[in-house]
Amino acid sequence: AGSRALVPEVNNDVEPVPQMFRVVHYTHYLPFAWKQQGLASRLTRKEFSHLYEFKALFLIQETLSVAITPFILW
Repeated sequence: AGSRALVPEVNNDVEPVPQMFRVVHYTHYLPFAWKQQGLASRLTRKEFSHLYEFKALFLIQETLSVAITPFILW
């Protein structure tokens, strides 16, 4: 049950532009470069994916930071 939270939801929607407009509506974040390149470009997708990391990667980073911080501060 816990591992299900780490698996991304399957989304069969192949139109990225309406999805990006929905994200822009809620976050109020739309860089000028994204407007120039278009919301469906590969570079926009790459930049967007860096903003919202995969849950498992985030969990690993947080766990490692708790384990490594005492050694750095020692």
